[in-house]
Amino acid sequence: MEDEGEGPVARRGCGQSQRRADRIYGARVCRPIGDRAVITADFHNALRLALVAIANRMGIGPVTQEITVSNAPRLFAVAGMAPWDHEYGIVKRPTNVQPESATLIGGWMELELPDGARIKKMSVFGTVTGGGDGALTVKLKRQRIVNPSSPVDLIAIKVPDGNDATKGLDGDVTGGDTGIGPNGIEELRIVNNREQKYLLAVELKVAATAGQLNAIQVVLGQ
Repeated sequence: MEDEGEGPVARRGCGQSQRRADRIYGARVCRPIGDRAVITADFHNALRLALVAIANRMGIGPVTQEITVSNAPRLFAVAGMAPWDHEYGIVKRPTNVQPESATLIGGWMELELPDGARIKKMSVFGTVTGGGDGALTVKLKRQRIVNPSSPVDLIAIKVPDGNDATKGLDGDVTGGDTGIGPNGIEELRIVNNREQKYLLAVELKVAATAGQLNAIQVVLGQ
């Protein structure tokens, strides 16, 4: 008994296999199409739903339109600032600050973000004790490849004294003190790896008696 359907295309794989796919994936993934047929939104949406269902069943999903890039801090030293102490996956204020003349403990690292994605927010997981307002500051910066002298602060997050490091602090793209409007901010949100580098800068005032950064997350979408 041959599969149901119309014409040779249907006989080669629709019918029973189509009904099986419909039961598994919840979409008509084997609908025959003639040479002169128009691909409508129904066909596109059915294919999209089928791919999402397949990915979810394979353990890839749930498939969403949002990406979270998580990083452990691995900070390079900055000239004129004291370096951070590193442990597995975290950085801490050093017990002995060197050089003694330093007023800031600082470091930076590169972030790899998917080209063309839209930056929605950044979250930081850290804590600080003492040092006053903004004693621990985490910034997402954009730096031009051909002219690195003037990086732009995309997001700046000040960690408050005594913050719970298990709860992320969110920050949005503002463009720092550039004074650009909404259209300019929207341009800053779009990752442009052809022209820009994306950096994370972490600074702690030496006056703080303790400070620690556990993780950084950048959430991207459409």
